[in-house]
Order: sequence, then structure tokens, then C-alpha cells
Amino acid sequence: MKKSNVVILFLMVVLGAAIVALFNRTQEKNLAPLPQAPAEAGSPDAAPETPATEPAAAESPAAAPETERDTTAETARPLPADTTPREPVPWESIGLGGGGAMYAPVSSPKDRELMFVSCDMGGFYRSTDGGRSWRMVDFRQTHGSTACKPAFHPGHASVIYFKNLVSRDAGVTWEPVSPDAPFSPDSVVEIALDHRSGDLILVGTTDGLYVSSDAGKSWRKSEGVSGTVVGLYVDPLSFEGGSRVFCATGSGVFRSDDGGVSFQNKTGGIPGPEIRDLAGGRSDRSGLVLYCTVPGRNVNGGYQGGVYRSDDAAETWSPVPGQGLNRGLKKIDPYGDGDIAQYHLLGVSWNDPELVYVTCLGTGYWPPDHSTVYRSEDGGRSWSFVYNRDFRFDKYATVAEGRLNVDNGWIPYALTWIWGGFHTGNGFHVNPRFPDVLMWTDGGTLDISHDGGKSWTGAYTKYAEGQDKPAPAPAKDPGFWQSVGLEVTSTWNYAIDPFDHDHHFICYTDVGIAYSLDRGRTWYNNSRKSGAAWTNTTYALVFDPDRKDLVWAAMSSVHDIPHWTYTHDQAKGAGGVSVSDDGGITWKKSSTGLPSAPAASLVLDPTSPAGRRTLYVALYDHGVYKSTDNGATWQPSSNGIDLKRNSHSWLVKRHPDGTLFCGVTARRVGGRRSHDFPEPGALYRSADEGTSWEDITVSCPLHWPNGFAVHPSDSNIIYLSAGTIPRGREGGIYKTVDGGKSWTRLLRDEDFEGRGGPGYVQGMFVTMDPEDSETVYLGTDSQGLWVTHDAGTTWKQVEGLPFGNCHRVEFDPDNHDIVYVTTFGGGVWKGPRP
Repeated sequence: MKKSNVVILFLMVVLGAAIVALFNRTQEKNLAPLPQAPAEAGSPDAAPETPATEPAAAESPAAAPETERDTTAETARPLPADTTPREPVPWESIGLGGGGAMYAPVSSPKDRELMFVSCDMGGFYRSTDGGRSWRMVDFRQTHGSTACKPAFHPGHASVIYFKNLVSRDAGVTWEPVSPDAPFSPDSVVEIALDHRSGDLILVGTTDGLYVSSDAGKSWRKSEGVSGTVVGLYVDPLSFEGGSRVFCATGSGVFRSDDGGVSFQNKTGGIPGPEIRDLAGGRSDRSGLVLYCTVPGRNVNGGYQGGVYRSDDAAETWSPVPGQGLNRGLKKIDPYGDGDIAQYHLLGVSWNDPELVYVTCLGTGYWPPDHSTVYRSEDGGRSWSFVYNRDFRFDKYATVAEGRLNVDNGWIPYALTWIWGGFHTGNGFHVNPRFPDVLMWTDGGTLDISHDGGKSWTGAYTKYAEGQDKPAPAPAKDPGFWQSVGLEVTSTWNYAIDPFDHDHHFICYTDVGIAYSLDRGRTWYNNSRKSGAAWTNTTYALVFDPDRKDLVWAAMSSVHDIPHWTYTHDQAKGAGGVSVSDDGGITWKKSSTGLPSAPAASLVLDPTSPAGRRTLYVALYDHGVYKSTDNGATWQPSSNGIDLKRNSHSWLVKRHPDGTLFCGVTARRVGGRRSHDFPEPGALYRSADEGTSWEDITVSCPLHWPNGFAVHPSDSNIIYLSAGTIPRGREGGIYKTVDGGKSWTRLLRDEDFEGRGGPGYVQGMFVTMDPEDSETVYLGTDSQGLWVTHDAGTTWKQVEGLPFGNCHRVEFDPDNHDIVYVTTFGGGVWKGPRP
């Protein structure tokens, strides 16, 4: 090598080392706690707010200009290798997206693209691209919360607090903050940190407020605060006595001048003690500004309540002038949400408290009286509504602002205008550092705005490419949609057309049924236009083995069978059998002779003649019915099933040798809140095509038996799952090899402890591998999916599958190593055969 080349190489090495050293020093500086702000500073963050540029386009929620991002946080984030999961997760979430209640949306004040949202069924979801895609956090790490939003460390962008947990890798993994914290995780509803060091942590619970001044090492309960906390705010300025903290509960607004140790009630000027929400901000121009919401009332013919403001650290409160707010005192039309406009959830810019948002339940359906989100840029003196979701607003709006500004997801197109209760939002969030980022959740959808409410996008689904825009009317032509990972539905069966393996179906709760023509990549929900008599829940499908496109379905207006929520004795409702002769596009009743009751399962005898198929259906509360004419007419076939003792028949199966089985699940008496199980359930068997039945669990009575699987070549070998009831630890899975004369308990409650759920188990569904009878899967209510490969001798929990409430396993007919797992609240998961 020439001498000149050696010199150049040496200089390059030295320069590279200098750059690395400079980068490391920058990282150390940015990861250090933020310096304490001087008393006159007025800004919660050390770095000034970057002025907003042009808003992001509505169709691209994450397309915010790079200049809007918090660049100090970018350098503070861990390297990419640190923010990826510990192990690659091979499971893929598929389906329509959304469809279930979502709560507690939040985005990071350090990175506007980092978002979290929870589901009431336990899912906890994370997005790193502003809501374009989502990944569920593994249930063994944490579950979602219907009240608690994650809280972000002021100096370390990757440190996040949630319930009693902390993440140090931007929400990928979680660990306890303090193992001996004096509050339970499920009681946590609010978290706040001071804006300087992050050492002061406030945890609001359903039973008061707890404070830690040493980053969670120790805790004390605050004096003077009682009831459920609904809002927290920490003043970014320091005072002689410590941080100034504000806390709101159903009993009023409280202030602490000693870092949350003790509080005094500060509700002067607020009518009544009930507070719904509290938020605040500070700037040099405005100083400290606080807002709260209280119930609206009719007082002597005038409106009292709504949004209140304090400019003197909560010493006094006054109603905002509120020009533009709905102060209605009676319904404008029958679809209003109440006689009096009600204001609930707040969002305030930390650095400009004159910018404030509030959600409203309106007195009418049409603008300007509709339920919406209001925005004020002058501290509440004037307001404009910024959330208009109904397609029809463009045509019927009486004011210009009433025009549609939401790029809706699939639900309004496929179901109804107000499906999911979008009037009454479950959650609302304004990013306090980037107040143009807004998030709204309700009973089925998540909408996000990146431009301060000028436009919104349904962030729970994605419209499939290559289609015309869907018709702006429910059930006209909703089009095909694709999952973005935010699947929050309950699914019962995943079915694949035996004549066309590209044709897949999902049997849903609440949204009926959906089909795919491309192996599950995109989905079409036609429940409202299909002619089906029952559009809430489809429990099962069966296909004619010889005639293409002939399909029968067990449908119902009652969901959740056989979960706890519908094991009570008042679980009544309509349902029956439907039939389709066009591959599930349209449906019609096939229920002559059936009582109107939930049809929870369906089976076909493949040996019966084509055109006169024999089918069996299990009707909840009514036993088994049989048809011998392709489902045209039905007759009762339950002789021997003791419906007087327990009528919750729900699962019928047929063995290849002709033996029939019928499962009867738990029955609670005394209503929805009862814990009384007076009689056990049962598993019945019929050897004469349903003419007579015998209970084969007499030797092993179980109060909550659920799914079962029968060995394909020996109908005496059966696996039966069961759930634990409050006064009986019977959960797990049982096996008989002698047709029910004796049973062996293979897994019991103790075997599931520490596996992501409670210290007991509710075994729900059992699936046997059709090509390997030694392999059996158990879906549980809280501890995920379990598998044995040695006929039940040993079991293991399936790793990688992130949702804890699993149902059935379906195998891909073209690749046995691919499976589809249905869940209770987490949609459908596609992954490798465990």
C-alpha cells in the first residue's frame, strides 16, 4: 500500500472515532434529566415548541412534516436495535380492523408518531408511525386499560409509565415500577410526572392519589384527596415547597403545594362538586391556565356547567365565555344525546394554554347541535366544532363547518351511521406538545387528526387498493378493507371454502360475518346487505361437501356464548339457521320448526344424500334440533338432554363413526351479577343420530364445561375444557379414553399461574390437529393458547401469540404449517403451527 493511502486511511479512522465520541456525548446529554425551569420560563419543556408547518394530508395520518417533530427527543430515543422486540413475532393480525370498544388513546409528547390505545377486551396496542399500523403488546407483558393512559418521561423518550409498569424501550417491553406498590394495577386511572426530572410520579386510582418522589421506589398516599381521580396536572414551575400539583375527582378540584403530599379543595366558583376532566398549560403570555368540565344543568331556564377556567392556580373558577359552544336545554331532534348539552373530555396545549379542545354530547343529530369535538384558540372565548363524521352532513349541514371531515373506516360504510356509539366517545387525546395531533375512540373505531381537527382519518383499518371509493351510505357497497393490526373483535370460527381455498370467512361477534377472496389479505363485510335475519353474531359455518357455494350458518342476536357474560339465566334472544347458495354473499332463513333462539353451533352429516342433507343445530336454552331436508325444516332431537336441570346447550359435533355429542355449558341463576351455579353442565352423547342422549360426565360433574374435541378414529377418546367458578376450582382440561366412564384432569388452575392471567383458568375451546391426533390445542380465557404434542401428557403455552383470550385453531388446507387462531376480543391471528 502506498504511503499516501496509509495516511488517508489513518485520518479517516481518527475522524470516525471523533464523530462517534461526539455522538455519544450528545446522547448522554439528551438522556440526562431536563434542567429545572426558572420561575419565569413558563414552558414545560426545555426545548421550545417548533412552529407547525402545513398540515398533513387526511389520507396519510403519519405524513406530518419532519420539522414538526421534537428533534431533541429523536436523539434521545434508543438505537433501533433496542426498540425492536426481544424475539421476532411471527404472528400476523388479520381481519377488517377495529370493531370493538377502544379506550385511553395517547401519543408521545416526545415523538408524535408513537401512539398507544387500549381495548376493553384486554388488548394493548402500539403504533410507531402515527397510527398507520399497530402491533399488540404481548399480554404476558401487560393488558390494556379502559381508563389509564401511558405517561411519558420528560427527559427520556423511551421511558413510559403505564398502570404500575414502566417501559424503557418505548413501550416494547414492560416491567413493574415497584413490586410492592400500595395500589393494584387495575385501580390506576391517571398518571402524571413532573416536567423536569421525572422523579415525581403521581398515580391516580379509583381510591385516591398516590405519590412517589423517587421515581417509584417508594410511595405514600396523598392526604385530602378521595374518590376516583379523573384528571391530573403538574405545574412545570418549581416552588419553595416543591412541585405544585392539581388533581380532580368526582368530589372537586384539589391543589397541592408540596409535591402531592397534601391537598386542599379548590372548587370556588364551580357549581357542584362533580368534575369530569381536568387539564392545564403554561406560557409566558398566559401564565398558568387550568380548565375543567362539569355537568351541564338547566338553572332557571339558563345553561349552567360545561367548561370552566382558572387563571389563579385554582383559587377561583369561571365559566368560559363559550361563544360557539352548544348550550342547548332541549333536544333539537329525537337523535340528540340528551336534553342538555354535556361536555366531558379536555385537551390543552402545554405551551399555549389558550389552545384547548373539549368533547360534547349534543342536543341534536345535525350540525351545529351534534355531538362533536370543539376547538378554541383564544382560551375559551370562541369555539368551532372540528369533528363531523356522518356522510350526510355534506348534504344537510346548515353551516359550512358541518361538512364531513372524517375519512371513515369500514364501519360506517358496512354497518350503520352511528354503529359503535361514536356520539359518546370512550377516549379523547390531544398531544400536549403537538396539539394538532388528536385521537378519538368509541365503541368500534379510532379516528386520528394530524392537523388540529381540520381532517380526520379512520386509523383502525385500511381501504384495499384498486377499488373505487365506497358509496357514502351504510350497506350499499362497503368495499374490501385490510387490517392495520388494530383488531379488537371477538371471533368464533375461521372457515375456508373447500372448493376455493382463496375464499375465507370470519365468524364475528357484533359485526356478523366477513369474507375474503384473497386468502385473508382483504375483507368484505356485507352483514347489513346480505339479507341475514340475525346480523350480530355468526357462530359457525358448514359447507355442503358436493355442491359449491351452498353454505349454512348458525346465527344469533346474542353474543359471547359460552363466556361468563352470557352464562346467566337471562341470556335470551333471537337466532337460528341461515343458508346461502352463492358462497355467503346473501343469506336467508332456514329455520322452519326452530324456536327463535341463539344458534351457537351447527354440524352436517356428510354421509347423508345430496339435496337432503342431515344437519344438527345446538340452540341455547332449547337443546338439539335436526333437519333431514337440507335445513328447510327442523324437529327437536334432545331426548335425554336434561334441559330442566341446565338448558345451556351450545355445542354439537359429529364423529366420523356417526356418534353425536352435545355440550351444555354453565348456567348462573339470579341474573347478570349472580355467582350462583346450582347445577353442573354436561357433555351428552348420542349413538342413534340424535334420537336419544346420555350424559357422559356423570362421573366428573363440572359446573362450567366448554369446548371439546374427539379423537378422529376413536370416539371414546375425548378432551373437554372447563372453567373455574367462584366457589369451585375446576378449570383446565380433562380427558377420557373410555367414553366418559372415567376422566383424568390433565391441566388444573395451578398450572396456569404466572402465565399472563389470574391464578385460575377458564378453559374455553379445544382443537385437535386433523393430521396428528397427539397434538391438541386449548384456548383459554386469559392465559393464551396451550398445546400438547403427546396426547396431553405435557403442555406448553404458545409463545409469540400476543393475545391472552384464545378460541379455536383452524389449519390452512394448502399448508398445514399455517394456522389461524380466533380470539375473544383480539380478532384473528395467522401464524406458524405451534
